[in-house]
Amino acid sequence: MDASGDNEVRVVMKTTLPRKYLVTDAPIAIPGNLRRKALSQMINSMLDLEAPEPFDFLVDGEFLRASLHDFIATKNRSQEEVVEIEYILAASPPKPQLSVPHDDWISSIASFFSDQGSTIATGCYDAQVRFWQGADCQATYSGHTRSITSIASLPNDSNALDVVSASMDESIRIWQTSRSDPRVLIGRRHNGTVQSIAAQPTGNMVASGGWDHLIHLWSTNPDDDDVQQAHTRKRRKGADFEEVELRSSLAVYTGSGAVVNALAWPEEALLFSAGADHCVRQWDVATAKNVNTMVRISAALIKSSQPTVLTLLVRVLLGG
Repeated sequence: MDASGDNEVRVVMKTTLPRKYLVTDAPIAIPGNLRRKALSQMINSMLDLEAPEPFDFLVDGEFLRASLHDFIATKNRSQEEVVEIEYILAASPPKPQLSVPHDDWISSIASFFSDQGSTIATGCYDAQVRFWQGADCQATYSGHTRSITSIASLPNDSNALDVVSASMDESIRIWQTSRSDPRVLIGRRHNGTVQSIAAQPTGNMVASGGWDHLIHLWSTNPDDDDVQQAHTRKRRKGADFEEVELRSSLAVYTGSGAVVNALAWPEEALLFSAGADHCVRQWDVATAKNVNTMVRISAALIKSSQPTVLTLLVRVLLGG
């Protein structure tokens, strides 16, 4: 039988859908060049539904993404064989439930979960960090003087919206609302845009990566000797923060070789960075040493400034 023409294939249509979707389970002959869309139209005509439904089709547990003839040829099955096809309702494309417009580009997003529900934070090119529940803006953190490039949630012992942010203004900010006296710690040791940021799972440290090819580690609980004199308290929408300048970072990691586009901190002692040199590096936090370098990583991953993409790769590398 010529698999490339319109020769018929004998099939049996099966489904586990409710009764109204059942068609005959007797073998029927259909054109072998039918694909998913045509098969879906065929099932709808057999069912005579009030409104047509989109269907997907599985053969041997695999979704049918070619004609029946092509599938049979790929599987080296006989053209005379009766093929059992299972049909299911096709999944509809996801539809956005709500839209949260911003006045400028959104560069980064982070999520928070608490007894009060889920909250997302957005970092924007207008230099603002905003917190949202649904379409309602709950708070706005202001202080950066240029666009925000990256944000990350900061673990804490309460449901407070603690977050860390990186900016083109060459600084990082650690926003701490979980304290009885809310404050923002400011680190300014990068020479150029701070492109990426991540928080240690314990919440004790923050890592930042920049266009200067450096990674800095910062304490979220600095001693008095590690901070400069706090200056005047400034009113922020949703919070009253005391701005505290950090004198220096805890450590500086060199040898990243390029702009540090993304950071992931999956375990207390392990930090990962992704650079514009197509490399992912694993760092030992205690020794500040690069203990592993993975080269030739996809440029699409490396260029992503979203830590989620790097985190997924890290989970694969760690076997999690």
